[in-house]
Amino acid sequence: MKRSTIQIFTWTAFFSIMFSQKTVAVLDFDANNVSKSDVRAFSDRLREELFKTNKYKVLERSLMEEIMKEQKFQLSGCVSNECIVEVGQLTGVEAMVGGSVSKVGSVFTVSSRIIDVESGEITNMSSYDHVGDIGELLTNGIKIVAIELSSGKTSDKYDGRFESKTNIKFDEINPVYPARSLVRSLVIPGWGQFYNKSSWWKPVLFAGVEIAGIAGWQEWKKKAENLRLDYESYADSHWNIYDWIVNTNQLQEILLDTLVNMGYDWAPDVKIIGTHHLDVVYDNQIFLSDCLYDVYWSEEGSESDCILPNTPEEMDEDLYNSAYIPTLINNGEVTVIKDRDYYENIGKYDQFAGGWDGILDNYIIQFKDVGDTTEIIITSPIKNNYLSQREKSNDYLNMASYAVSAIMFNHILSAFEAVWTSTRRPGKTQPVESSMKLIYDKHARYGIGGLSFSVQF
Repeated sequence: MKRSTIQIFTWTAFFSIMFSQKTVAVLDFDANNVSKSDVRAFSDRLREELFKTNKYKVLERSLMEEIMKEQKFQLSGCVSNECIVEVGQLTGVEAMVGGSVSKVGSVFTVSSRIIDVESGEITNMSSYDHVGDIGELLTNGIKIVAIELSSGKTSDKYDGRFESKTNIKFDEINPVYPARSLVRSLVIPGWGQFYNKSSWWKPVLFAGVEIAGIAGWQEWKKKAENLRLDYESYADSHWNIYDWIVNTNQLQEILLDTLVNMGYDWAPDVKIIGTHHLDVVYDNQIFLSDCLYDVYWSEEGSESDCILPNTPEEMDEDLYNSAYIPTLINNGEVTVIKDRDYYENIGKYDQFAGGWDGILDNYIIQFKDVGDTTEIIITSPIKNNYLSQREKSNDYLNMASYAVSAIMFNHILSAFEAVWTSTRRPGKTQPVESSMKLIYDKHARYGIGGLSFSVQF
């Protein structure tokens, strides 16, 4: 029981030490009648001794010089409190240590002070005199200076036996550069957080969103593609250009009679020559589907009508529409180009309704309220099935697009968080300005074409 109590006390003391440590940087002492190399050694020794007190996390000399070099700040001659505070603000530490080493006769004096960076006030001071060899001042005197600075008490009777036995690894204050964390997170979300040494859950979160977004995008895109192949195969089996040419006029007459009987004075949009077209191939040339039907017969090459080349001279519009063109299609001399527009047109527009199987016997008239008028839609069970398959495919495509948007947002948010975090760590601090705005696109579905993201530091 006694042993457990001692262990609990030890761990409590350990954690109280760790969590009460301040970040501090030590400027090289000003030299008065002492060589600069000796003063540099004193400054380095003071860093070690302050760290051994377990009250400070100490910024290494090389890291401080690197930060000052990037800020184009000259450390030489920085002895005033105002200058020391400015160095502390640039390095991001909580306190700064400055002072001087002087020699008068055979007496060495080490004068030092700790300055709070936030308030600019001196919190502790030490003045230590040594008579004798300068090496003893380095080995014993600087220890006393470190104790006085950390405790605020003088140690005139200190016998040089102070040693720290706590096995705490030095946690050096690495400077983190916003630009590096920004680029890393823009490339791989979470990488910037890993570079910043943020909490483990941050890189895991951003990396997880990235993996989920990519997996979702691939899966939904794959499903959309499979459904696309299915509905295209379905259309190839249930819609053909021969039936469209042969059945369209008959279907138009049936619909007109039906609508008149229902009280609608409306000419159906079921016709071969309309606002939309299919591309067809004849004699190794591409023509519009308008060339498969002629309303007012004219000679080949007329600007008012389009008829296929090499049409017999004795042809007229009735023979051309009812026999000649169907025969060319039936013989495979006229074929339709089945591209993306083809599969959209045959399902979306009534103009092509006559090409669906069984449309003459099983057509459906739908009425759709579009505000100030009523739209009449011609369909059939087979066509509705086709439209349902296309809709499912498009839904998966939209989900894949949303996944891509989530991936883009994840990159941007990871970069923004990485920059924000890197400017709040101990190290150099810089003002950071960021902006995010929408890019408007009148052709986009919701009028938003993307995001503009910028960071200035």
